[in-house]
Amino acid sequence: MRPALYVVLAATLACAAPAKDAPAPDPAAARKAIEASNTAQLAAIMKGDVQGAVAPYADDAIVFNPGAPMSKGKAATSGMFEGMFKAMAISDAALRTEDVIVSGDLAVEHGTFKWTLTPKGAKAMVDSGKYVVVWRKQADGGWKIIRDILNSDIAPKM
Repeated sequence: MRPALYVVLAATLACAAPAKDAPAPDPAAARKAIEASNTAQLAAIMKGDVQGAVAPYADDAIVFNPGAPMSKGKAATSGMFEGMFKAMAISDAALRTEDVIVSGDLAVEHGTFKWTLTPKGAKAMVDSGKYVVVWRKQADGGWKIIRDILNSDIAPKM
């Protein structure tokens, strides 16, 4: 994602007025919950567990994976993970949350990732990159992903 777009998104969230009588957002608590969700999701991804991989997504989430159409909704996101797990194994996965900006019931997380991808019948390769995720606070106080985009640092082969 272009840095300017991230700035516009962050500025928009910062200007959003929280609901009346809503408690002030707690960025530290949001970050802790988001990082715990990321840890659980990565464990599921490394096991090839589709249900665990889609658990942090809201029903109306949109995922923007590189080299693929958008996955709109939880069913499409499940299908995306099923296809990914049939095509490759993912190991040594790590996410590093760089920042979480919270405004009202939304949080924007950005960070970096690194993992090893082993396509079926091919050699393993290490991939790394960056991501931006928009989270929405749920009625139960938890957080769910509503938008998710990642980009590899590896240049595509032409």
